[in-house]
Amino acid sequence: MVVAETRLVAEAVREFRLRPAEPHRVAEFVPGAHVQCEVTLPGGDKALRAYSLLNAPHDRDGYVIAVARAEDGAGGSAFLHGVAPGTLLAVTEPKNDFPLSDDAGEHLLLAGGIGITPLLAMARTLTQRGAKFHLTYAGRRPAAMAYHDEVQALPNATVICDGGDPRNGVDLAALLAGPRRDLHFYVCGPRKLIEAALTVARAQGWAESNLHFELFSADATRSGDVGFTVEIQSTGQTLQIPHDRTILDVLIEAGLDPIYDCKRGECGICVTEIADGVPDHRDMTLSQREKDEGKSLCTCVSRAKSSRLVLKL
Repeated sequence: MVVAETRLVAEAVREFRLRPAEPHRVAEFVPGAHVQCEVTLPGGDKALRAYSLLNAPHDRDGYVIAVARAEDGAGGSAFLHGVAPGTLLAVTEPKNDFPLSDDAGEHLLLAGGIGITPLLAMARTLTQRGAKFHLTYAGRRPAAMAYHDEVQALPNATVICDGGDPRNGVDLAALLAGPRRDLHFYVCGPRKLIEAALTVARAQGWAESNLHFELFSADATRSGDVGFTVEIQSTGQTLQIPHDRTILDVLIEAGLDPIYDCKRGECGICVTEIADGVPDHRDMTLSQREKDEGKSLCTCVSRAKSSRLVLKL
């Protein structure tokens, strides 16, 4: 696709309008969908980065994304912030792991930081439909919040600026009080916000089927991680998992053809039973009870606290 236009929509957030390199309409999508753009990292390696689509589903002349520049990131966002109009980018077709529920009579949306992108797309569509919803958008200060003015102008939206003090942030207990069967909750933003919101929602009795969330990055590797061994129970095959690689990646390289999808610990497709060993859970899909039992893990993000894991594969 061609970068047709770019503009700053916050201090460190740039919007990109992408158009097909050759005239044709882009693939259909619905709110919550994302595309992956190929970026060039500082060392010259290519990588894919996922960005939510902001434009309305009926607008199929191209895609609109917004990219927050991460100063401490791997370099993908910095690359895109340096891209000029006219540049060609490799872009995947849309995929949606975060759709609006067809069963909802009302939608409760919560965005933190750049997590506003999929939720703003939802809010625009719900407004167009005349559907019932409320959007809460949290950030530190207006100048750093993409689309701040547009959200603030919505009659069914609340903008909260905490100034960097969490005590002035979203009152999750109040926001999530009174779960109903026809009310669905959607949250996107920093991992801590998502975890806190889901914890409060579950404590207040929300059904899992009514909770929807999306992470923009996985929590697969951390500073201080060490390598460990994975044994495949059915064959006895032993694999070394380096400190900077995931179990899933090593399984794929070994030709084992594991089942997976999101690679962010959200969907639960890659959950695998454990025959022996102690997992280090980093997913957002297993319940706390399942994590405490330690009988399964998500291979895409979770690791091991023990030096060896035996997987029932």
